[in-house]
Amino acid sequence: LINFPNLSEKECSTINFENIFTNVLSMAEGFELVSNDGVAFKADWLVVKQSNTLKTMLESFGIDKNSENLESIPLPKINSKVLGKILQYCNHHRNDPPYDETKPFLPDFITNWDAEFFDVDTTFLILLAEAANYLDIKSLSDALSYILISIMKGRSRDFVLRALSAASNNIFKRQSEAMEQTVYFFKHNMIFFNLFRFLLETQPKLTAELTEK
Repeated sequence: LINFPNLSEKECSTINFENIFTNVLSMAEGFELVSNDGVAFKADWLVVKQSNTLKTMLESFGIDKNSENLESIPLPKINSKVLGKILQYCNHHRNDPPYDETKPFLPDFITNWDAEFFDVDTTFLILLAEAANYLDIKSLSDALSYILISIMKGRSRDFVLRALSAASNNIFKRQSEAMEQTVYFFKHNMIFFNLFRFLLETQPKLTAELTEK
């Protein structure tokens, strides 16, 4: 069902195969999602429809849960490790009621299962958040944004402001000592640079809260 032709032994060791296979194998075959490193995952309509990007694309071609003999759907921006993790999330939440994105996200929305699911390093959380945003999976995007914002709230206000400046590319528009200092700073804090870049693009209101005194 799932092939990993392009992953090294070290990369494979970082994947929780038991969880991925337990969840992904339980999906009825119907859609094939292919990661950018050539790994094919099978997913049914209840999983796929949680992605507004995929749902809209498929429906525009007249494809729905009753369609058969579907071709593979390439996802060039997502690698197999991230895609497998996202499908694990979508499969777990396959029978949830429709997510109301108009309501503010609350910590209570994160279940014990979710908390364990999100217990990964910050770099991988950012990759998940970028993929969830690309696939437009609202519940996952909101949960990840909340978690990433929470991580940043422990940083100093000066750090946050410098991060926002770097992430918005303002520092790269002029040659100055301040720019050089900030570039040097983020070369040694690339995880946080990527985090703020993502948050600034997708969650401007939440990001603005970090700059409040």
